[in-house]
Amino acid sequence: MGGALLQATGSVTSVLRRTFQILSGVGEKTEQKLWQRGITTWSDLREAGDDRLPGRVQRRREAHEDQLAMAEHHLADDHTAPFDRWLPDREIWRILQEAGDRVMYLDIETTGLSYPEGRATVVGAHTDAEGTQLLVRGQDLSSRAVQDLIDDAACLVTFNGRRFDVPWLEREFDVSVDVPNVDLMYAFRRLDITGGLKSIEKQLGLDRGEEIDDVGGYEAVKLWRRWERGNHDALERLLTYNEADVVNMQPLADIAYERLKAEVYDPHEPDDPQAQQAEIPVEDAG
Repeated sequence: MGGALLQATGSVTSVLRRTFQILSGVGEKTEQKLWQRGITTWSDLREAGDDRLPGRVQRRREAHEDQLAMAEHHLADDHTAPFDRWLPDREIWRILQEAGDRVMYLDIETTGLSYPEGRATVVGAHTDAEGTQLLVRGQDLSSRAVQDLIDDAACLVTFNGRRFDVPWLEREFDVSVDVPNVDLMYAFRRLDITGGLKSIEKQLGLDRGEEIDDVGGYEAVKLWRRWERGNHDALERLLTYNEADVVNMQPLADIAYERLKAEVYDPHEPDDPQAQQAEIPVEDAG
């Protein structure tokens, strides 16, 4: 991910490796109990005595150890697709740190609100590894080019992309999207920050610059129409607008990740993990 987040291979354990909701029968409350008892990583869970585990975790211990081994195997192979199935939708954001420089910030421009009445005109993508790539209709935008983009990603970050961008690409270009998609619109709603992408940028102090500050979705359609009539400056402005969308998603994702971590994990982290070694009643149902 962006520079604001340490990579999982560094000194800070990623939230994903502190996540127990990927395990069968473990929901939010059981996960919080584990954290509060000082079991804050997958390694902690493997090493914990039964007396420290909630009842439902004790009873499924063997299955959970197999599931953790599988999760670690997939991460070692940079294979993140299974986590899209294992994590609840509202917790997909936890994959971000593990995806590292293969997080892809994705946004599309179209000539309408639905396909096939409209068509995609620009597909923009930004990663730390490859920088910004803008595919343009009539030039280099094709099914193969879009699939190649997605295949290089370990995780997508979009804004309203779960309902709009990704389904559109799947329908128009017949591509397969099997990587996690962190939709910032829902992430920020969970943080009580609402509005469109540009509105949220302004709320959080991000500036697009005067050149495209007045461009929105409707204006983007008009810019494409002007380009079709031969106005080359219109295409340049449209591409600048799309590039701002994907580039600005990176600091937004960093902000969302850190704030969600502070809300979801930090309040349940024990002040003194050693103090959690006390015996926990076996009858605790989790």
